[in-house]
Amino acid sequence: MSLFGELAGLAGQALQGGEGQQAVDNALSNSNLGGVGGLLGQLNQAGLGDVVGSLCNGDTQAVGPEVLKAALSNDHVQQIASNLGVSPDDALQLISQHLPALAAQQGAAAASQGGQSDQGDQSDQDDQNS
Repeated sequence: MSLFGELAGLAGQALQGGEGQQAVDNALSNSNLGGVGGLLGQLNQAGLGDVVGSLCNGDTQAVGPEVLKAALSNDHVQQIASNLGVSPDDALQLISQHLPALAAQQGAAAASQGGQSDQGDQSDQDDQNS
């Protein structure tokens, strides 16, 4: 095996662990998708709104690399792969692997921000119903 092959293998192994989630998050943030939210929006536009909703609610259902490939443009995949330093197929595999946790974080952040306003909206509705 060549030195380049060995280095690529080591990089791939490192991205499989906890560092991988942060690397995927960074790669998405530095892409023209604009981060995890942009990726979820793209999946939603591709007709996967139910999957996006369940992911944001903490469901660990994986979105397969082939589904991601169909939902994303080749430019998106190439850019993310370049940001990660891996092949496009490996990038899709890494996104697939880490998307459930990243989406759950995104959903939790949105819920914590929206939770306060939802409570206020409910109070306003209660006041109107009294």
